[in-house]
Amino acid sequence: MLKEISCHKFKTKKHPSESIYFHPGLNVVLGSEDGANSIGKSTMLLIIDFAFGGSSYVNSDAVTELGDHEIFFTFSFSNQDYRFSRNTKTPNIIHEYTSNNVAKEKRLREYTQWLSQKYKMDYPGVSFRKTISRFFRIYKKGNIDERQPLKITESENNTIAIDVLLCLFNHHYEISYYQKQFKYAQDRITAFRAAQKYDFISSTIRKQKDYEKAQLKLKELYKQKEDLAVANNSVVDTNEVKKANQINELKRSLRDARKELEQKKTDIHLVDLNLQLGVQPTDADLNALLTFFPNANIEKLTKIEEFHHKIQAILKDELLATKTKMKQELLPLQNKVDIIQARIEQIKPSMAFSDEFLTAYTKLDHEITALKNECNNFTQLKNLSKVEKDTKNSLEYQTTVLLHQIEKSINDEMAKISDFISNNKDNAPILRLLKTNSYTFETPRDSGTGTNYKGMLIYDLSILKLTPLPALAHDSLLFPNISDENLRRLLQLYASIKDKQIFIAFDRQDNLGPDISKLLNSHAVIKLGPNDETLFGIQWGKKQ
Repeated sequence: MLKEISCHKFKTKKHPSESIYFHPGLNVVLGSEDGANSIGKSTMLLIIDFAFGGSSYVNSDAVTELGDHEIFFTFSFSNQDYRFSRNTKTPNIIHEYTSNNVAKEKRLREYTQWLSQKYKMDYPGVSFRKTISRFFRIYKKGNIDERQPLKITESENNTIAIDVLLCLFNHHYEISYYQKQFKYAQDRITAFRAAQKYDFISSTIRKQKDYEKAQLKLKELYKQKEDLAVANNSVVDTNEVKKANQINELKRSLRDARKELEQKKTDIHLVDLNLQLGVQPTDADLNALLTFFPNANIEKLTKIEEFHHKIQAILKDELLATKTKMKQELLPLQNKVDIIQARIEQIKPSMAFSDEFLTAYTKLDHEITALKNECNNFTQLKNLSKVEKDTKNSLEYQTTVLLHQIEKSINDEMAKISDFISNNKDNAPILRLLKTNSYTFETPRDSGTGTNYKGMLIYDLSILKLTPLPALAHDSLLFPNISDENLRRLLQLYASIKDKQIFIAFDRQDNLGPDISKLLNSHAVIKLGPNDETLFGIQWGKKQ
């Protein structure tokens, strides 16, 4: 629990000590009976929020007027005190003090995680600040909307607000499994469609009727293959067709490889001629090549003037180096020819096909393969969409079940609290968790301002009782619209809670009777008033 807060800027005469001490249960920041403003009530609650890791105090009038300053605070857990300080200039840094008064730095996130653990609020998915801040309803924090009490700000998405409830009631694990399944399904569809977009996956079939047309086309193509085989007077083995096509491809590759090999041999001979003669070879020399290379294109060789000019410009040593390099290049070319020949010999088709047949048959085969892929892609996307829909439905169903459980628990507790506050006279507020992104909160047959504010406070108290939420804070502006009778009972209820902390700012106690005045004073941690009785010894907005 929060045990102590101190600041050297505190100057109220009613509380001469710099330290303010807190206790379990109700802690009252008590204002004057005349309801004086700008005396530090809300500011004190913001400082308490600051100790719990909030940041609203940094932007408060106090910091604007007084400049940056340091707040010291102490928490107590299991009879052990933990002392900290936090400066408004560097709010993301928390200093923790050891028994030797040595300061050790903590990042704000680390500090709030520590608080979450100490308060046994470290449920999966729970953010300490995003949770507790909802229930520290303080002027200028922006979380006072009596019609939408689940929201931390007016602009917050309902999904986030409801998810906080799911986590706070420790249902994160149950939901996260279905959330992960749904997310995985979404990611798969996204990846598939991205592949379609960039043509990694063919996607001309978009509708069921296109798919059905493609199936009819496939039947037609299969029939054409059968007819082609009949025309060839044989039962066509697809594997044999593949072998025949492979051999044709290999033969084409062999021709190219042999041509490249012969060209390299010709180039080597020309280098030899240049080494021997040092001049451009004559027609007689070139014709003599036919003896050694009967396939040589003599006409082409004689036209390669650029090659011969380059040869003549190369020195003898360079020619020798060139010849060595060419011979090294010759061996891989010869190996390539040998490998292709060996592969041709390995493939031994048992059937002979004409080139015309192979061309027609292969074309049909490619068309069938492409169309089958199109159909399979359509089917796969259809299946992925179904999985996405199913996982979404499972997530929504499981979430709905849990939301109904939470809804019932909260409504039952709110009914008890409402009956106590109104002495069984008023309708209790009702929360309806409609979906993961939608809810309603209202008091049946009563939409008055006072009723709405009372309903919000009842909601906060129900969460305080039902969950690990360790504390809540209610500012004085929440109370004026509530009837005196209800307010008296509400304050009594605050005071009855002993195992957690409630921080309230309160004034105008004169109409509530001596018993309530006594209650407020007995739970007051600081009393504030105008002029020199303010928290910092100054009343903002007053002429000095």
